[in-house]
Amino acid sequence: MTNATIANEPSAAASAAEHPAATIPALRLDRGSYSYTKGGKKVLDGRSHDFQPGMVHAITGPSGAGKTTLLSLLSGLAVPTEGRVLYHGNDLAKTDRY
Repeated sequence: MTNATIANEPSAAASAAEHPAATIPALRLDRGSYSYTKGGKKVLDGRSHDFQPGMVHAITGPSGAGKTTLLSLLSGLAVPTEGRVLYHGNDLAKTDRY
């Protein structure tokens, strides 16, 4: 995700301060990296971002920046080659989704 941008307004830190119960993000990308082939070029490289409930997020970037890959990781359709995706504090890779 070289040129992609993950944007949100206001910041997650400000939102958590206003809403103390929302300290654990609903969804968290924690140092997530992804490569389509073993040892291949990383499409995403060590990205982290918290997605708080009630916030609107925009995932933007040029073609090939990793937007679809990011959404595949966040939805659990793909597993990061490094890092993890947490849903309410639970690692999606270790969660039975069926």
